[in-house]
Amino acid sequence: MFRLDESERRQSTTIHINGGLVADCARLLEQRCREAMAAGRKVHVVLGRLTAADETGRQLLARLARWGVKLRALDLYAQALLDSIRRPPGGPRQPRTG
Repeated sequence: MFRLDESERRQSTTIHINGGLVADCARLLEQRCREAMAAGRKVHVVLGRLTAADETGRQLLARLARWGVKLRALDLYAQALLDSIRRPPGGPRQPRTG
């Protein structure tokens, strides 16, 4: 199961994701992010109860981070996923701050 909830403000869009971030679901998230950015809004993606992420989903999250999308995790699986895309390949794990 996949759920995407969107809330818009004048200058930002927040997208909440729950479920599996795989294939078509990742493409839908990318489409929504592109639309919000094209409208000149800052984009925030909140990963709630993420149950799975395939390579398409992981690559999308890395791409969104490069584009300046703010990514936030609400559970341990999602946080580990974000940590892995923020860490350079083969590099040591960075301690989390904050």
